[in-house]
Amino acid sequence: MKTNLFKAMTIGAVALASQSALASDGTINITGELTTQTCSINGNAADGNRNVSVTLPAASQSNLHTVGATSSETAFQIALTSCTPTSGTVRTRFESGPNVDAASGELPTTGAGSSAGLRIQLLNQDRSVISVGAADATQNSAQGTIASGAATLNYIARYHRISSTPLAVGAVTSSVTYSMAYN
Repeated sequence: MKTNLFKAMTIGAVALASQSALASDGTINITGELTTQTCSINGNAADGNRNVSVTLPAASQSNLHTVGATSSETAFQIALTSCTPTSGTVRTRFESGPNVDAASGELPTTGAGSSAGLRIQLLNQDRSVISVGAADATQNSAQGTIASGAATLNYIARYHRISSTPLAVGAVTSSVTYSMAYN
């Protein structure tokens, strides 16, 4: 009988101990906002949808011979139409992901010409560098104005030498996803 009582007390103690491990330590409060702001995104890709194609011209390795060198600036834009409401502000949020180097905020390259020493850098029209994948407050993506239901956001892409790792010869590709942030 003492053995059964001891077993019952042991089981009860374990049950109480496990419940105390499930005690609440705090609350996570989540806030957000939904807006009615929307626009049609008009990319320039051949598929006719929201994708944007940017073709950087060929760059000579000699143009990128030193760390920090850049080459082949190429302008591109994201055009918005049919915005409702017809005024406000908007910016592009360049998303983090597998194609983004979080440390540099730049885009690694793939393909025959890819190298650990080469990145694609995105800039605003005023040539200020965008930190791709960074938090909204530090990304530095320029804000545009929606007027009469339309806006055009202008950007630049270019090659950027980030280390002394030898560069390879050949085609390179990269990509980044984006979303529009309306204010």
